[in-house]
Amino acid sequence: MTTTTTVAAFSEIIRVGGWSLRGIGYPFGIAERAIRILAWAEAVHGGTVRTLRVAETAIAEATTRPRLLRQRDSLAGWRLDGQGKHLMEAGPPAVDLLTSDAREHGFGHVVLANTIGSGLVAALADLAARRGLACFAAYRAAEGDVLPDGVARAGWLIAVPASGGAVFALGAIEAGADAVLQTIRSVWPMLSEAGERLIHADVAQSLDGGAGSYIGLAALPADAGMADRLKAGDAGGSLTLVDYAQRLVEGYRSGLVMDMADLLHLYALERLTWAPTSERSRSQAGYGRF
Repeated sequence: MTTTTTVAAFSEIIRVGGWSLRGIGYPFGIAERAIRILAWAEAVHGGTVRTLRVAETAIAEATTRPRLLRQRDSLAGWRLDGQGKHLMEAGPPAVDLLTSDAREHGFGHVVLANTIGSGLVAALADLAARRGLACFAAYRAAEGDVLPDGVARAGWLIAVPASGGAVFALGAIEAGADAVLQTIRSVWPMLSEAGERLIHADVAQSLDGGAGSYIGLAALPADAGMADRLKAGDAGGSLTLVDYAQRLVEGYRSGLVMDMADLLHLYALERLTWAPTSERSRSQAGYGRF
């Protein structure tokens, strides 16, 4: 079957997408925050807007799930149960907790389980990097979770702040927890033994092949040489640099290529939020009050 593609401006995805997420069922504040990480992921991965169409039923159901469950662990940071929520809703609060601990204590760690939308893991790492943090993420997507093409169902990555946008590197999680930790030590030589144990456990959990999702996030304040050490790791072959920052620049400059069906569906979701046109009916519908 022939697929028709089109090009949408990055700003248009932001403008329309916030209302589209409200059409699915998200309240205003969550939708406004979520569309920014979703648009970022569309620019760097592609296929993220498509998930709103092909996984609309699952995402709409996720908006009705109970609130996140949080548990503070003195040895392991935070453990969050997403209770089936989508990562565009559950992810930003997890990064908020990660940021707070990293800034206050020099290291932060969050485990987020039982979510959908694992294609947004890199977007969460970018959110942490824009706050001046170096972020490690290991993850395993839930069975049946719809991911953009090119996003592995299990993996690990590092994001480090830099002047032109975060420097990202991906590694092969199949190498095992010991090999991943050896690479992390070369980039984060200041990492404590406790931090090493948590990262080791995150990789092991991401490899265990369970049905539910698992995301382990670790972060610490970035130092001036961290980006260079990350690039040196790339030169040594232990990880692979990916220029997400340049993909984002190209997305802003030239627009985002996507299937026409996906863009049309985004507009269809937006229309679900439209109010009637007469002033009386608009008032009765509560338009402008919420």
